Amino acid sequence: MPQKQPNPTPGYRYVLYGAKVAASEFGSDFINPEHYLIAMLRRGNGLALSALKACEVDVQALLKSLIDLAREKSSSLEKNSLYIPSEESRRIMESARQLCLDRNENHIGTEHLLLAMIKEPNTGLNEILAEYKIDYDRIEAVVDSSKNRFKAKPQQDSSEPKNQDPFDVLNNVLRDAIRENLHKVGENENEDSDEESDNENSNADNSSEQGENEDASDPRARRLGRPPRMEGARRNKKLLSQFSRDLTKLAADGKIDPVVGRDDEIQRMMQVLCRRRKNNPVLLGEAGVGKTAIVEGLANFIVEGKVPDLLSDCKIYSLDLGALVAGTKFRGEFEERLDGILRELRREPNIILFIDELHTMLGTGHAEGSLDASSIIKPALARGELRCIGATTAEEYRKFMRKDTAFTRRFQPIDVEAPSVPMAIEIMEALKKYYEEHHNVSYSHEAIVNAVELSSRYITDRQLPDKAIDLLDEAGASAKLKSSVRPAEIDALQKQIKEFNNQIDEHGKLEEYEVCNDLKKQREQMEEDLRSKMEQWEATKKASVITGEDIAELVSKRTHIPVTKVAADESRRLLALEKTIAQRVVSQKDALNALGRAIRRSRAGLKDPNRPMASFLFLGPTGVGKTELAKALAEFMFGSDESMVRIDMSEYNERISLTRLIGAPPGYVGHDGPGQLTEKVRTHPYSVVLFDEIEKACPEVFNLLLQVLDDGRLTDATGNTVDFRNTIIIMTSNAGTRDLQKNSLGFSDSRPAVDKTFIETKVKAAIKTTFSPEFLNRLDETLIFSPLSMSDIEAIVGIMVGRVNERLLSREIKIELTPQAIKRLCVDGYAPEFGARPMRRAIQKHIEDPLSQYILEGKVPPGSLVSIDAETNPESELALKFEIRPLPESEKSATNPDENLPQKEPVATGE
Repeated sequence: MPQKQPNPTPGYRYVLYGAKVAASEFGSDFINPEHYLIAMLRRGNGLALSALKACEVDVQALLKSLIDLAREKSSSLEKNSLYIPSEESRRIMESARQLCLDRNENHIGTEHLLLAMIKEPNTGLNEILAEYKIDYDRIEAVVDSSKNRFKAKPQQDSSEPKNQDPFDVLNNVLRDAIRENLHKVGENENEDSDEESDNENSNADNSSEQGENEDASDPRARRLGRPPRMEGARRNKKLLSQFSRDLTKLAADGKIDPVVGRDDEIQRMMQVLCRRRKNNPVLLGEAGVGKTAIVEGLANFIVEGKVPDLLSDCKIYSLDLGALVAGTKFRGEFEERLDGILRELRREPNIILFIDELHTMLGTGHAEGSLDASSIIKPALARGELRCIGATTAEEYRKFMRKDTAFTRRFQPIDVEAPSVPMAIEIMEALKKYYEEHHNVSYSHEAIVNAVELSSRYITDRQLPDKAIDLLDEAGASAKLKSSVRPAEIDALQKQIKEFNNQIDEHGKLEEYEVCNDLKKQREQMEEDLRSKMEQWEATKKASVITGEDIAELVSKRTHIPVTKVAADESRRLLALEKTIAQRVVSQKDALNALGRAIRRSRAGLKDPNRPMASFLFLGPTGVGKTELAKALAEFMFGSDESMVRIDMSEYNERISLTRLIGAPPGYVGHDGPGQLTEKVRTHPYSVVLFDEIEKACPEVFNLLLQVLDDGRLTDATGNTVDFRNTIIIMTSNAGTRDLQKNSLGFSDSRPAVDKTFIETKVKAAIKTTFSPEFLNRLDETLIFSPLSMSDIEAIVGIMVGRVNERLLSREIKIELTPQAIKRLCVDGYAPEFGARPMRRAIQKHIEDPLSQYILEGKVPPGSLVSIDAETNPESELALKFEIRPLPESEKSATNPDENLPQKEPVATGE
C-alpha cells in the first residue's frame, strides 16, 4: 500500500515557484536550498517567517547573506532554462515530507521546509543558519505553539487531487509557469476600470491579512500551480508601470546621476509644463548633448522640492515605446494598450509622460485602417489632459514632425545646445565619482580636462558631454581590465601548490610521513608567498589612477591621430625628417625643410588648431619629384606610401564632377553615396591629402577648397562636417614651367643663384594668372621645384638600380654599374621636358630586359654578380656589356644588396 502523501499549502507552492525564479535570477545551474529560503523570506509572511522573527532572527541580514551565497554559486547557464532541484534540495523536500508525516499533519507547509533545512546536514546552509543562531528546537517550539494557538486547518477543495508528491507539485509549477509565459503579454491589461480596480485592491488588501492557507479553495490557483496572490498582483499591475519607468522614484533612490549646468533648460521646461494648454515641451538638440539628462534633472528637482507648487507632487514616467509595440500581433492591440495608458493618465493628472525619440510616435503602430500613436494622443495633448515631455534631434524634428503640423503645434520647442568646454569639465567632475565606484579606479583632474578638450578637438562627429563621458568610461574599463588579469607568478604559485598537494597525497598513501611533513612545510611557505602576492595584487587593483596620458592614448587609438606626448624616439625621428626623406627624394632641399618645419610644429602643439597641419603648393616641371615627395612623407608618417589620399584633379575638370568629391545632392543619382574626398578623410582623419595637377580642376573646386584651407573643415552633400585639421594638404601643379623647360636644356652641375631667382619670378608670375588671390593667400607655403642637375640624375639612377637589386635579393643575384654606364644611362634616360620619368623606361629597356633573358637561359645562376659597363664613345648607340661572375660569399647573406646605394626602398622620383 503506497504511503500517504501530504497536500501542499499555497505558501509551500509559492516557495517552490519563487525558488525557481531566484535560481533564474542568479543564473544557477539547479534550484539550490538557498533559493528556497530566499523565496520564503521574500514572501513577507507565513508560519516559517513568523517563527524566524519570533526567534529574533535579523531577516533582512539573513536574506542578504543568502543572496551573496547564491551569487557566488552562479554560472553561465542561460536564464531561460528549465531548472530542476539539486540533490541537496531533493533531500530537503523529502525530509520535509517525512517530517510532515511523522507529525501526523495532512498539509506540508513552509514550516516543514524550514525545519528540514535546519535538520539536514551538508546542504550548504549549515554555516549561515549557525551564524544567525537558527536552532531546530526553538523553531519547532514556536511552530507548535502557533499551531496550537490558532488550530487553523486549510480548506479542501474537491477538485484538488489528494496526496500530491512534492516533486510532482514542483514539476506542475514549472510546467504551468512555462505555459503562462506563452500567453500574450496583455492578457488582463485592460481590466483597469475604476470598479474593477477597487474590487481588486480590496481583494488584495483582504488577502494580505490572511495566513498561509489563504484562498486554498481557489481551483484556478491550484490549477496554475502558483499562489493566488501572484495572479492578483499581475492583474493589479498597471499598464503604465509595465511599459515605463518612474524617473522620480529612481531619483529618490539615488539611481540617477546629477545634472550640472542645465538650470536654464530645466527652468524653461517647468515654465512650459505650468501652462494651462499645450503644456508639452519638446527638447531639440544633437545626439549626446544631454536631453534625457535634463528630464532626469527635473526629476531630481521634484524630489528635492526645487519646483513650483504646481509640480511638487508630480511624477515623471519614461515611456518605452518599443515595449509598448512588442507583442501586438493583431489589429487593435496596440491602440488598446495606448488607450489604456491614457485612461490611467487621466485618473492620475500628476503624472508627466516623457517620450524619448518623440519623432518615432509618427507612424508607430500604424496599420491599414488604424491610427498611429501620434494621432491617438493628439486630443489628450490639445485638451491638456496629458502633460508630455518629448526629446528628439533638430534634424528629425524638421524631417518628420514638421510635416504633421497638428501634432507639432501641441509642443513647445526648447533648444538644447552642447555645453562649452568649461561647463563640460564641470559636468565631468560631478559625474566622475560614479565611474570611479563602478570601475574601482580614480580619475585625475588632468584626465577630466583631457577627456573634454581632446574629444572636443579630435572627435568631431559626436557632441559634448557624451563623447567625453565615453572616453572616461572606456579608460576606466581598460584600466579595470588590465588590473583584473592575474599575474603569471600567482598562477605559477597556485600550480605549484596543487602539485605539492598531489605529492603529499601520494606519499601519504605510501605512509612516508616524514616526506609529507617536509612537503607540507614547503607548501605552507608557498601559501604564505601566495597570500602576500595576492594582497599586493589587490592593492594594485585599488590604486589604479587614470591620468591625462591614458586619455590621450585612448583618443589616439580611436582616431588614429597621435595626440600623446612626443616620446624621445619620435623626437629624434622628427628632427631627422629631412635626412630620412632625402634618401628617396633627390635635391629639393627647400621643400624638404618646409615639410619638416610643418610636421615638427604640429607635433609640438604650436599649429593653429582650426587649420590643417600644413598646406603646400608644389610648383615645377614634370618629373622633378613633386608627387614623390608627398609619397615619401606619407611613408615617413604612416609606414607606407599607400597611406595617402590622392585625388587626380584631371578627373574633375567639369562642374558636375564636383559632386564626386563631396557627394551628389538629393534628387541626383547616387545622392546616398559618400563623396570620394570627404569619405576618405572621415575614415582617415590623420593623413596626407594630395591634389595632383590642381590647375586642371574646374574653378568651383578651388572655391570648395577655400574653407578646407582656412577652417580645416568641409561639409558634404548630406550636411555632415568632415574634419581636415589633422591632414597635410599638398597640391601639385606644372603652371608656369613651359618657359622654364625651354631654357633648361642640358645639364648644369652648378646653377647660379640668379638663375633660381629668375625661375621663381617666372613661375610666381604665372600662378597669379592661374589661381585666385584668395586661394594663394590661404596656403602656408608655395614651393618651386628646380630642374634636375646631372648629379641629381645620377643619384636617381642609383636609387632605381637599388630597387632592381632588392627584387633580385631572393635569387642571390646582384648587379652593379660602372660610372661610365651610369653616365650613359643619364644621357639616354633623361629629357628636360619630361624630367626623370624616362629613366625608368631606360633601365627597363637596357638592364631589366636583357637580364631577364639571361636568367631564363640559365646564364645567370643564383649567387652571381652581374657587372654592367658601357661603351666609351658617347656618340655611339647605348649598348651595355654584362659580365657575370660568382658573388662573393660575404655578400650572399647581406641584407642590403648594395651598400653603396641608398638604404631606403628606392622608387621613381617622378610625379
